[in-house]
Amino acid sequence: MISGGTETTYRELTEDAHRLARRLRDVCGAEPNTMIAVSMRPGPGQISALLGVQHAGAAYVAIDPELPEQRRLKLLGQCKAGAVVTEAGLRETLTWPDGLEIVTADDPETRGYGSEPVAGRAGRGRPRLRDLHLRLHR
Repeated sequence: MISGGTETTYRELTEDAHRLARRLRDVCGAEPNTMIAVSMRPGPGQISALLGVQHAGAAYVAIDPELPEQRRLKLLGQCKAGAVVTEAGLRETLTWPDGLEIVTADDPETRGYGSEPVAGRAGRGRPRLRDLHLRLHR
């Protein structure tokens, strides 16, 4: 994938997704029917974040970081996200609700996780059709 003059391999996308999945499971117990917000600009990082949420077994809510602050905060509250995955720069410049875990792929904590495929949770079985995978807000 080429974006903004930077080339990212599918392997890099997948490894970042696996690390994010492990971190999300640890910081907010991401599992089926858990909502995770993804507030990022389009690009490879956003793709890794969406895949990471799916690998964790959770559902994602895509929230445009360019939305007006009140609208963005309202959406974050409505979806009851356990965490938000964003970019390091956005974590510092945007306002986030108190108590919400803010995760980036570049956090040292996230980078410390293994990049191997994420195993399913014991007793959880395969995802079911009625499990949430994506939630859209207008």
